[in-house]
Amino acid sequence: MTLQEIKDLFGIDLTIKNRKPHFVYLRGIYMDQEIENGRNNLNICKELKCNHATGFHYFQRKDFYKNIKEYNEVKIAFDNKDADLFKDIDFRLNNVKYIHYKELERKKPKKIKLEEMPEVRWHYLRIIEALRKDNRHSLWEKPMKEFTINDYKILEDLENGK
Repeated sequence: MTLQEIKDLFGIDLTIKNRKPHFVYLRGIYMDQEIENGRNNLNICKELKCNHATGFHYFQRKDFYKNIKEYNEVKIAFDNKDADLFKDIDFRLNNVKYIHYKELERKKPKKIKLEEMPEVRWHYLRIIEALRKDNRHSLWEKPMKEFTINDYKILEDLENGK
């Protein structure tokens, strides 16, 4: 399928810069087709009036795109020359504010037991007095902002003479 056929069938000019998902998918599928026909990435990007990095980025992210429902639907519409399916995808994607492609797997922070957490940050004079008991201690070189719970435990042990 040529650029003109895509423009007539889907009503999209791929030479115009557009970052909407279905435009990106269609541009990538067109690039795939042209690569299979033996053209190189640079010539395809010149024809699409885009930077060669656009093509490189697509081929780099192609495996990720294959897991996206809309990409697969655009591919089906492209292969079957189905303008109605593409218009349906276009309508859906234009009415969505943001698409969450990847659910972020966030690690839950480790719960801190109340007895481990110091009630109040130590006053700097108290820290200095505790560290004077062991002048060679590594906490001398560590900024107070980076002190951890274990560091405060060490300070308590130094203060109590353990």
